[in-house]
Amino acid sequence: MADGSTQSLAADEVVSHTDPISSMPPMGYLLTKRELRDVVEFLSSLK
Repeated sequence: MADGSTQSLAADEVVSHTDPISSMPPMGYLLTKRELRDVVEFLSSLK
């Protein structure tokens, strides 16, 4: 919940499920495997 508390539901109470929306586009469609690897290497080098 927004206030940090949790709420439990029985599985039969769940009518539908929607994956969370991410503002991050899937990189696999925008970058080659090499480019994606280079981005990950660059980001991991930042301190």
